Amino acid sequence: MLIIWNKLLTAIDKVNVILQKQNITIDIATRHLKGLIHFVEKFREEGIEEALNEAKKKSTELSIEPGFPSIRARKKKKMPGELAEDESSTLSEENKFKILMKNVCDRILNGLKERFDSMDEAAKDFSFLDGKFIFKLHQNKEIAKSENPML
Repeated sequence: MLIIWNKLLTAIDKVNVILQKQNITIDIATRHLKGLIHFVEKFREEGIEEALNEAKKKSTELSIEPGFPSIRARKKKKMPGELAEDESSTLSEENKFKILMKNVCDRILNGLKERFDSMDEAAKDFSFLDGKFIFKLHQNKEIAKSENPML
């Protein structure tokens, strides 16, 4: 679990440090947030499994048995005529952990996307203030003048 948190929080911390710089522009901030969102999405799909494998390797190196401790299954009273078993009793502890970590990644992604969408919208609204945009606009006017000398 520490390996997973280390990877996630290190990526978040790097972007957080960049976002707190005084001279950062909103377009650079949105690029970094977009990259962080991409990282968390990729980590959710592939990184959790890789981190678990890495943790298993480290635990065997340290002579610790890799595995998840089993928790005593809670007995659920069934109502008369009920046939279904509780789903949580059929899942292994490792699968429960993977589901939990995917839910955590989903929560992180929802928070990041919410902030990113509002910041991206502001960046698009104020992109005309960027020097690059003004330079491109000026170049387009020059091209238009060369094509049509009447302007």
